[in-house]
Amino acid sequence: MTSQPKSYHLPRQILFFMLIGVIIFAGSGFYTFQQIASRLDAGAASNSRDRVKEGLASLQTHVRLFSKDYNNWTDVYTAAWRGDIEFIANNYGITANQGEIFELAMMFGGPFRRPISWIENGSRSPGGLIFSVETVSSALMALEDQDETRPSVDFFAVEGGRAVIMTASYLLPDPDQIVTRDTVKASAVTMIGRHLSSRDLAVIEQDAGISNLQITTGPKPGYLSMPLTDVTGRDTLHLIWKAARPGMALVEQLAPVIAIVAAAFVALATLATWLVLKNARQLILREVEARELARTDALTGLPNRLAFNEAVQVEPTTVASEFALVMMDLDRLKQTNDVLGHAVGDCVLRDFSERLQLCADAETFVARLGGDEFCAIVRGSGAAERAQAFLAVLEVRCSKPVKVRGESVHLSFSAGIAAHVLSEHVDETLRKADLALRRGKSALEERIGIYDVDMDLADKSTLLLEQGLRAALRNPDEFRVVYQPIIPANHNGVLRVEALARWTNPILGAVGPDQFIRVAERTGLISELGWIIIDKVLADLATTQTVCASINISPLQLMKPDFVSDLLLRLKRAGIETARIQIELTENVMIRNQQAILDRIREIRSAGVKVALDDFGTGFSAISYLTATEFDSIKIDGSLLRSAGDSQNREDFFYSVVSLSRAVCRDVVVEGIETPEQAQMAKNSGADAFQGYLYGIPGAFDIACGPHSSPDLNVRASISGKADNFANLIQWSETRLQNNATILKLPLVMHPAAS
Repeated sequence: MTSQPKSYHLPRQILFFMLIGVIIFAGSGFYTFQQIASRLDAGAASNSRDRVKEGLASLQTHVRLFSKDYNNWTDVYTAAWRGDIEFIANNYGITANQGEIFELAMMFGGPFRRPISWIENGSRSPGGLIFSVETVSSALMALEDQDETRPSVDFFAVEGGRAVIMTASYLLPDPDQIVTRDTVKASAVTMIGRHLSSRDLAVIEQDAGISNLQITTGPKPGYLSMPLTDVTGRDTLHLIWKAARPGMALVEQLAPVIAIVAAAFVALATLATWLVLKNARQLILREVEARELARTDALTGLPNRLAFNEAVQVEPTTVASEFALVMMDLDRLKQTNDVLGHAVGDCVLRDFSERLQLCADAETFVARLGGDEFCAIVRGSGAAERAQAFLAVLEVRCSKPVKVRGESVHLSFSAGIAAHVLSEHVDETLRKADLALRRGKSALEERIGIYDVDMDLADKSTLLLEQGLRAALRNPDEFRVVYQPIIPANHNGVLRVEALARWTNPILGAVGPDQFIRVAERTGLISELGWIIIDKVLADLATTQTVCASINISPLQLMKPDFVSDLLLRLKRAGIETARIQIELTENVMIRNQQAILDRIREIRSAGVKVALDDFGTGFSAISYLTATEFDSIKIDGSLLRSAGDSQNREDFFYSVVSLSRAVCRDVVVEGIETPEQAQMAKNSGADAFQGYLYGIPGAFDIACGPHSSPDLNVRASISGKADNFANLIQWSETRLQNNATILKLPLVMHPAAS
């Protein structure tokens, strides 16, 4: 009875231990053999990399040498400074067009107001930027960081989908001439390059003893690769190739024997486990698939809100519990859907999701919550700072528009960042991130909000202001209008008055215009408030037939489709001529949506209503919009006048701004005059009218329109040296603006015609 079980189990036990021994022996042998083969292959791969690197270095040296010959050329250097583009085209342009020595050439900076370039088989006339602004800026920074007198920078770039070997250096005189470091930095930068051609690849392939050498956008399985680094340090393209694999060749020779042994073991293992795992595997796969589908956004492939909620709830319990939440809204998605269709909007969402994933590292979790809402969890030490860096990279990636069905859709987003505090619930962190997002969406320029305690206080204060403002709109008597006179240069009466809104609330007291106007714009109440103020101004104007008034209009109200028609209707009802009304727009409005604003200005002026450009010269000055349309008046910001007394440079800068304004407008007003010295300076500038506390503080309509005495001022000589005609005056003024802006470190955008 007992011998049968023993005779039944003993062979199975022996077989089991024999199999274990054979497996251990075979595994040890296979491992040793595999290590030898891997080392042989690794040695061959390392050797091929060195050869490929030498080949690339040789090509870069070749480009650097002929770039040095062309970029250290006195004749071309002189031609650049005297603006002789034809001479440069006869040397750089023809050479690049023919592609015999180099195939791309671009110059910028120094004497050039805009980049010029030529490419192979292109026009002899110079083009513009060949590469992105980021590439050009990085090349310039790399040159400035070098200590050599004649520095150069080698890098790879992409042009027309092809790899380019580039060298950037300064355009300088011949090497036998001595140049200083200041001369170098003031010179133009020249970028010369040639395409990495199939012939070049064939030479490298032959010298390195490799095969199938090619250029790709990234590494490829089964191939060795070498990145081609651009000037920003990113790996834009890769060289991949097949290297000799002596170890693999050895394995292939012994493959039959290995295959027979491996097949025997695989067959036994497969037979033993297949029956057990068959149904279990199917159940596991189905569960995993269902779990993934439930937590994945169907349109973009990103984790959805469910996955985000699970992830954010788990974070506080992990070891690395420091993290930051980033909430993001894709701007203008509804407008894209309404104008271009939902299919285009879906493409925009998918493209933005891809760029979002490219910016996320291993410690960053990104998800789409729905609609235009996205989020990210940035984990690890310094999470808040890393979240800001993550958004900065995302902004760079979103600078390139999405091409969908022949349409270019520009991507932009608003974001809010909140760092998690260990003592608080994660829901509180979510609330803070949402609050920061709202702050980011309300900003005019910087679209990223970072939570701080003041946001909660400001949010509560804004809520009280909003509640009071909504109640006040039902009781317009809380609002009043005060007026400040604008005096002509000859001090003969009042040229016109500027209407200023004031609000006194029974509970909040007197609220500053900057506060309640900001809340009105954010809550969409600005149009209703604006019409209340306009109606009050028209009621005051109806009491006289001679006074004209300037009214500040919010851009949100200005861009309402029916703004012009409603304004004309109100003027007609009040019996006010259109010429007595002047709409004032701040200069900052012009940089937000310039073309749309200019179109609306033309519509307003064609209806007979005047338009003034307010706060001109506050730091965003661009002459392009001064000549793009006609303003009836330009008001010079008072900050320029106040700073003019600090130094001669600032005084000259103030005079230049006034002179430039008078070249394009017959009515130039200097604001913010508070002292006799400032009044004298404003008069010396040649301005047409003055405004400020020296001539009258904001007050009632009848007081502001009353007689105003001229301040006792000493007349000084007018500014000399002005140009006699418009074209020369533009050039003269812009030169003064540029020189003084450089000294004062003020940002300035020049008119395109000046270049």
